[in-house]
Amino acid sequence: MAPRTQSTAVVHPLVLLNVSEHTTRTLACVRAGKTGAPQALCGALLGRQQDSRFEAFLSFELKLVEGAPAQIDWEHFAIRLEQLKIIFPDDDFIGWYVVSTSTRLTAPMGRLHESVLARYPAALLMVFDAALGDGVRFSLPVAMYESLAAERVDESRLQWYRGGAEPVADEHYVESASGHDAALEAGAAW
Repeated sequence: MAPRTQSTAVVHPLVLLNVSEHTTRTLACVRAGKTGAPQALCGALLGRQQDSRFEAFLSFELKLVEGAPAQIDWEHFAIRLEQLKIIFPDDDFIGWYVVSTSTRLTAPMGRLHESVLARYPAALLMVFDAALGDGVRFSLPVAMYESLAAERVDESRLQWYRGGAEPVADEHYVESASGHDAALEAGAAW
């Protein structure tokens, strides 16, 4: 059996702050009765990829097509990406995020991820757990999935920028979903 390539995902704090703010703002609007609950809360991750190393520096909210099952508005996406590429020419779309109540990949997430992979075959999926995980240990409530939905950068080879020029690593590695909890959960909520 050939050894698997171990991917590294580096996430800048600005990305986590943007995702957290997106979640908080949306929940506040829903609770205040200003908007209905969104079908999915998701956004794009911008950064750089070199071989099996992904670095996410920026993010922006994705607009979904209204009245359709979770489907990205690709026209809106292209406009936003073009705007950000003017300011950050070295950064590209490397994946997307979705906010959930766990870090498990659900069937609706999987379908949306497949639509992203059709356009961007190397895209990562970052699942942000708004329920903040198990609450027992300190860990960022994030799971990263590689281009194939079955490949999870578990709480894995993730690195978090903590100031300075170099990221600080939490040693973790990519694990195949076989034998792990990364499988799609049929019918599960976002």
